[in-house]
Amino acid sequence: MGCHHKESEEAIATGGSSALEAFRAAHRRGLAQIARLEAAAFSLASGQDIELRSTFGFFHEELELHFREEEQALFPALAQHIGWEGPLRAMMEEHRSFWKAVDALEEASQDLIHIQQATNIARHIVWLLRSHIQKEETMLLPLAEKLLGPEALAQVARDMLTLGKGVS
Repeated sequence: MGCHHKESEEAIATGGSSALEAFRAAHRRGLAQIARLEAAAFSLASGQDIELRSTFGFFHEELELHFREEEQALFPALAQHIGWEGPLRAMMEEHRSFWKAVDALEEASQDLIHIQQATNIARHIVWLLRSHIQKEETMLLPLAEKLLGPEALAQVARDMLTLGKGVS
């Protein structure tokens, strides 16, 4: 869900509110990956031998970058207006909760003994990410549109480009 995808890079390069469109595009890609994880969990619960771990690349590449972009580009800009408590702290906590669930899923998916546990964790991750995206789409991004002016959004876009290139 990070901005190393061409669609997002083009949106960010234009700056301004396009940075927020890059987040929205990443969310759309994320929802597609969540559907893959959900299908994998369903198949696993049905006793089908499916490679659940195929979704791990998405977590550790695109989603990790997306979370960094939020935490290091968008959230600091918003914090100047609303502070770190409340919505931003809640989003950060959800990021941490997600990574704990991914660690547990990776561990549980190592062998067939823990299939039910892996299935339950995968379903939790599906719920967590869908809920998280919904909150960002309905609360956080509209808040950013309302509070952040063109200059602040352009800075968010520049910070996202820097993060996407591996520069911190």
